[in-house]
Amino acid sequence: MKKFFFAACTGFCVQFASAHISFTEPKQADPKQNFTAVFKVPHGCGGAATTAIRISMPEGVLAVKPQAKAGWRIDKEHGAYTHSYDYRGKTHSSGIKTLVWHGGSLADDEFDTFTFSAYLSEAAPKQNGKLVFPVTQICGDKEIKWDMPSGAYPAPYLPVGTAAPHGGEHHHH
Repeated sequence: MKKFFFAACTGFCVQFASAHISFTEPKQADPKQNFTAVFKVPHGCGGAATTAIRISMPEGVLAVKPQAKAGWRIDKEHGAYTHSYDYRGKTHSSGIKTLVWHGGSLADDEFDTFTFSAYLSEAAPKQNGKLVFPVTQICGDKEIKWDMPSGAYPAPYLPVGTAAPHGGEHHHH
């Protein structure tokens, strides 16, 4: 009986330890559309609590607005885009490039979600039909960089759909 329990726990523990940061919403992002993205942080860092989450916006993701989260502060890091984008009839050459939720604490045996809204430019570069969002998970003095295309620490991504017909843009405020 003890051997069976150990084998079952080992399988579960390996599965739990390998859980990745990933998007739970939306199922895809469509060019020329606003979207609300929810990404899940499934655990801390090898026993340590998560104390900060940093997510980088891919080129072409504009009008970024993070959702406030009780117990956490949000830093919005601005920067220049590689080139200018049209959004709502105006040209934008800079904006929020990185969001950092910090000051909270997410225990290693807990999960939580973090949310932001944004607009996907038609000109956003894609990697094999995916919009990749590198994430750094900070647990005190430990960091996990979820920025690889695959493997142990894959970056979360959203599949990219097709461009909406002209006039199909939805607005958020």
